[in-house]
Amino acid sequence: MRKPAETIRATTGRPLLGFTMLELLVVLAIILFVTASVVGGYSNMQKAQRLNTSVDRVINALNLARSTAISRNAVCHVRIINTDTTEQAISVQSYTNTSTALQVRLESDATNTGPNAWSPTSGDTLTKVAELERYAVEAETRTPPDTVLAENYRKGKLLYYNPVTTQPYNNYRVEYLKLQPQVWFGVQSAALSPPLLFFYPDGSASVNTTFFVTENEQWRDSSANSTRGDAFTKGQANLRMVRVFQGGMIKQLNQRRGDKMP
Repeated sequence: MRKPAETIRATTGRPLLGFTMLELLVVLAIILFVTASVVGGYSNMQKAQRLNTSVDRVINALNLARSTAISRNAVCHVRIINTDTTEQAISVQSYTNTSTALQVRLESDATNTGPNAWSPTSGDTLTKVAELERYAVEAETRTPPDTVLAENYRKGKLLYYNPVTTQPYNNYRVEYLKLQPQVWFGVQSAALSPPLLFFYPDGSASVNTTFFVTENEQWRDSSANSTRGDAFTKGQANLRMVRVFQGGMIKQLNQRRGDKMP
């Protein structure tokens, strides 16, 4: 009886062929190289997408702050918020009183415990407080009176009150946009440190300011140190910049490795 290999050789007229160990290793190396190239390219594409999305959010927030200042004849502040150890957000705050808004020049002037504290809520605080009080009164005038509901409405009012002044916040949040995870941003400004950018009712900005968006956490902005001028001179490939001019123009800038910040 013929062996299988001999049967194949006898049928086809050709010897049975196979792969050597060297050939298998070469093919395996090619597969690994192609896989690594695809995975690396996809990873870089994801990083670029996160940066571009974050830049769009910064630009949208700046444009919103400017347009809100013009439409409401008010002063709108733009501030950076460190939500936790992995995320940051950009917030637009509108003041109901222009003179008070102009007194807030730095982040430290509007801390969570000061008289001009940043409001954590959206919408006009005075309107919200009046609305909740109206609901509470309506609950008390029911038959029978719903005192529990009235009390809950009045507890809800506390969200709109500054715990230091025991008065409604004199500003409110217009917009709150989070950056993509593992993307950081900060500010370079000629203003005092830490700087605060705001728009006047005529659409002009308080100071020339550059926002940068990067994957480098070293450049992350914080309330303790908002300027990273020393780090800007290092240059980085994955860096996006948005420039706000005092005249009100908002423009995205391109950064090449080794370039200095404007």
